Amino acid sequence: MALWRHAVNPPPSRATVAAVLVMLAAFAAAIHYARPSGASLALGLPLMALGVAVRLATNSVLKKNQETCRDGLYAFCRHPMYVGTLCLAAGGAIVLNHALALGLFAAALAISLYRIRREERWLEARLADYAAYRQATPAFPTPASLARALRGPWPRLSLSQCYANGEVLRLNLYLPLILASGIYLQRSARLALAPGVLAAGCAGCLLLAALSARLHPAEAARSSLDYILPAALGAALLAVAAS
Repeated sequence: MALWRHAVNPPPSRATVAAVLVMLAAFAAAIHYARPSGASLALGLPLMALGVAVRLATNSVLKKNQETCRDGLYAFCRHPMYVGTLCLAAGGAIVLNHALALGLFAAALAISLYRIRREERWLEARLADYAAYRQATPAFPTPASLARALRGPWPRLSLSQCYANGEVLRLNLYLPLILASGIYLQRSARLALAPGVLAAGCAGCLLLAALSARLHPAEAARSSLDYILPAALGAALLAVAAS
C-alpha cells in the first residue's frame, strides 16, 4: 500500500487517466499493424528524441501553477510541453510506418487541444498576468515568435525542477514502453536490429532508474521509491530481450 500511495502522489486527474488510456490504446493498435523501415526509423527516432528534449527543457524552467513562465521555450510559445508531446507522437507514428499510426498522432493532438483549453481557463482565473502573456505569445511556435525568443537571454536549466514537475519519473516510464514496443516488433519479425541493441536499451533504462533515484531531491513532492516500478519494468524487459 505504501508503494501505491507513493505512486499516486499527487494523484492524477480523471482527464489525465483518460488521456493515458486513449494514448496507450492508440499506441497498441498502431504497434500491432506497424511496418517500420530504415527510412521511417531514420526520420521518426530523431523526432521522438527531440520531443523528449523539448519536454525536459520545458519542465526545467516551469513552476507549475505558481507563476506565469516566460523563460526558455515559453518565450517561443505558450505550450512547449505539448509541442514536445506532439513531436513524440509524430515521431512514433513515422517509425510505425502504417496508416493506422496516424491515429496515435490524432489522439495526441485531440487530447492536447482539449487540455490546453482547460488549462488556459484555469491559469487566467488564477494568475493575474497570464492574460497579457497569452495575448503576446502564440499557443504554438511561429517564425516571428522564434525570432523574438532567440534574441532574448536564456535561463539555466534546472534538473531539480524537472524532478519537482515529475518529468524525470515520466521519462523513466515511457522509455520502457518504447523499448517494449521495439521488442514486440523484433519478435514479430517486423524489425531487424543488431543483436544486443534492445538489451542495451533495457539495461540503460535500469541505469536511468537507479541514477534518477540516486539524484532525487529530498524536497521533491514524489518519493525516490517511485523509481521501483520503472526499474522493475526495465529488468523484465531486459530478461525478455536477452532471452
